[in-house]
Amino acid sequence: MKRIISIALLFCIILTCVSVQAFAETDYSAYAQQITAKKGDSVVSLCKKLGLDYASDRTAILIINSVSREESLETIAIGQTIYLPKSDEDALAIVSLHNKNCPANAIEYKVKKGDTMFKICKAQHLNYNLYKETIKKLNGWETDDDLNSIQARQVIYLPLDAPLLPVSTTVEPPIEGDRLEYYLVQHRMESGETAETVCEALGAPYSYEIDALVKSLNGVMDLDKLTTGEAYLFPSSKADNAVYAVYSHDIVAGDTTGKLCKSYGINYTTIENLLANINPDLNLDSIPKGGRINLISKVSTPVTVPTPVATSTPQQQVTEESDSYNGIYFERTDGKTIIEVKGNEELSKVTVHWPNGNQEMDEWNFSGTFTQAGILTYEDCTKISIHFNSDGTETRTTYYENGSGYLYIANKIAIWHDNQEEIANDCSFAKS
Repeated sequence: MKRIISIALLFCIILTCVSVQAFAETDYSAYAQQITAKKGDSVVSLCKKLGLDYASDRTAILIINSVSREESLETIAIGQTIYLPKSDEDALAIVSLHNKNCPANAIEYKVKKGDTMFKICKAQHLNYNLYKETIKKLNGWETDDDLNSIQARQVIYLPLDAPLLPVSTTVEPPIEGDRLEYYLVQHRMESGETAETVCEALGAPYSYEIDALVKSLNGVMDLDKLTTGEAYLFPSSKADNAVYAVYSHDIVAGDTTGKLCKSYGINYTTIENLLANINPDLNLDSIPKGGRINLISKVSTPVTVPTPVATSTPQQQVTEESDSYNGIYFERTDGKTIIEVKGNEELSKVTVHWPNGNQEMDEWNFSGTFTQAGILTYEDCTKISIHFNSDGTETRTTYYENGSGYLYIANKIAIWHDNQEEIANDCSFAKS
């Protein structure tokens, strides 16, 4: 009988230890309370019942539940154990304790039996390929072998999906309830600048998350190799000179990416690549109810056309440069959209081909004369939508014939800005 009681006591002690270990290695139990989820519960509704401010306590909630992203807490099961701060003040204490013991941009995670890094990332709603370099840096690992050598009960660090930037604004979002996350600024690299110094100047303190975002936005693997004189997209906490504002939206029944973009005044097909970059874990063709999507809206800032550079032999400069502008330029992210330039120093004709799938394509035609600085302004743009019929014929529909804008070409890189639809502002095209 005593043996049975001893075993029972030992079992209770083990259960107690397991409960404490939910807090990984750092003990937050003095500031947290344990909740068992009931039918209809969500983390947000539980916070309301307990008088907690979910928005301000969000980071602490992620930390004490050992989850990287909010998506892991958006759907909770009946009977699931959730940890919440005892008060808003305790939430601040949790974050303070966390920052003393761990990297500020990471959570602690205790590896379970059968875990692999890929499985952990999937469960944590992290894109393994996007975040594996970040995970290696957080844990001081150097190779992919380290990722594949994790052991049960080992405590590792994973990226924390805390608010990316400390943005404060009174601007109303296009959809009520959406939250401004950060801005996107197109910055041309100057001599001596680095990605880190640019981010600091834009109020975006450099972190692993910022590193991953800048790489994704610009399709580069090494931020030490950004080219002087070339423009790149950077996140910013400031609206100054911003091209886009990025908002997060809670997906509800009936939402589609196309409909949401329309609500934001954006043509989905023109910014699909950019949306994919700021939503690396989301299938944009089938967004899930209850999930979260980042959306963008235009920021109304004046477009600055580069100032022509004076030269001592203007006529010769125009002739040589105009001839060199002719050719095919491919969009640098997906390579599908094409700008074709034909002409001479007196007149250049430009055609833009923008595929919208296998059966449809948009086409813009305009003309003008390049300045000495490589700028062609136009006011005669015609936009045509082309549908390729199954019988081999085409159906062409003209949308407008008086569009204006400019095309800027330098060092075999083309930047196109169309005033009519704000087309391609986030794209650059490279000469083939």
